[in-house]
Formats: sequence, C-alpha cells, structure tokens
Amino acid sequence: MKKLLLLAVFAFSGTIFYQCTRPAQTSSADAVKYPNKDSELALLMREMESEAMTMREAIKKGEEPKDLRTRFEAILTAQSTEASMKTPAFQVMAKNYLKSLNKVYEAPKEERLEKYTLMINDCMNCHKAQCPGPLVRIKKLNTP
Repeated sequence: MKKLLLLAVFAFSGTIFYQCTRPAQTSSADAVKYPNKDSELALLMREMESEAMTMREAIKKGEEPKDLRTRFEAILTAQSTEASMKTPAFQVMAKNYLKSLNKVYEAPKEERLEKYTLMINDCMNCHKAQCPGPLVRIKKLNTP
C-alpha cells in the first residue's frame, strides 16, 4: 500500500514538474493569427495596428490622437523574429513610417486623415517587401 501511495505521489509530482517547465502552448487560433511568435518587433507591430485603429477613429471625430511617436521609435531597434528581416531596406522603410507618423501629428486637423492614409500605405509598402502576411489586416486600417 505504501508503495502504491509513493508511486502516486511520484507520478503526480512528475506531472506537475513537467507542466511547470514546458513552454507555454499557444492556441491554434493564435498560431494562425500570429505565426511569427512574440518577438519584440511582432509585439510592437501588433500594438501599432491597435493604436492605428484608435488613431483613425480619433481623427475622424476631430479629436487629437494619442502621441505615439516616441513609443514607436522602437521599430528601429526591436528584436525581430528572424535576424534576416532587419535589412537595410527595412531600416529605410521603418524611418519612412516614423516620418509619416510624425506628419500625421504635424498636419492641420483637416489634413490628418489624408496623412494617416499615407502612413498606412507606408506600412503596406514595407510589408509587401518584407513580410506580406499582415497585409489583409493592414488594408483594414484604411477602411472607413
């Protein structure tokens, strides 16, 4: 009886240890939606997408959008999923995005939506060249 109890405790402890040390599993929906895992750059770009939607709505309402320029400068230094993604072309396109973002904030209110659209187009141009997966989601950022 003691051996059986000892075996049960050992099996239970082993199961707990295995569950606590194995990497977290992502759902299949997350794996499809975010195939490039959670690198700094991937997380930043998800945040950029979310904030772009919020920005568009604020601009449409004539409100001042939240200033994200300093936050999104991290695009230049964020660690990517694959080192091969951070090419000189990526750096140029990332700087173009930051310039476009800056123009959104500097534009008069009546021109902000136009500048916002140009900024999203910069996102699309980069993704066409570097990482086409998110293009469908990016196009939605320009949808009224």
